[in-house]
Amino acid sequence: MRLIEPKQKKVKKNSIQMVVDQIRQLLPIGKTDASAEDAIVIRFLKGLDNRFIMLHNLQLEKIGPPFPPILVGPAGLVVLNISSEKGFFKVKEDSWWKMDKTTHRFNPGRPNLIKQSQDYAKKLAVILDAHGKSHPEILPVLIFADPGVHIET
Repeated sequence: MRLIEPKQKKVKKNSIQMVVDQIRQLLPIGKTDASAEDAIVIRFLKGLDNRFIMLHNLQLEKIGPPFPPILVGPAGLVVLNISSEKGFFKVKEDSWWKMDKTTHRFNPGRPNLIKQSQDYAKKLAVILDAHGKSHPEILPVLIFADPGVHIET
């Protein structure tokens, strides 16, 4: 598999920013989805042959976070919504429920990862259509980095 990533612009950092970056490397605070995404991308790199291309960390919109990884291959376009969530979940149609750790009851999960995955696929289709690019149906796929996640459907 070929991995395509945009080159990151080097930004000069002052000493405070450098210390904060070192602390973030030691204590992964708020970066769990990013580290989960990196782990999954590495797995795809090892497992897929050269017929596949992954577009990673693309900034498809002028503002906001980078778009989730896009896998292009013989089967078409796949948008990968990679999550670091842990726990027990229940899915009913488009509703997403997460089990509360203390009460052991299912409550509506925030964000709704099913809807979020579908929204990523729709957003990519809108962007491609706006640029006049024809494309096959875009498949949204939700991937959990934690192998202990349980989903009841």
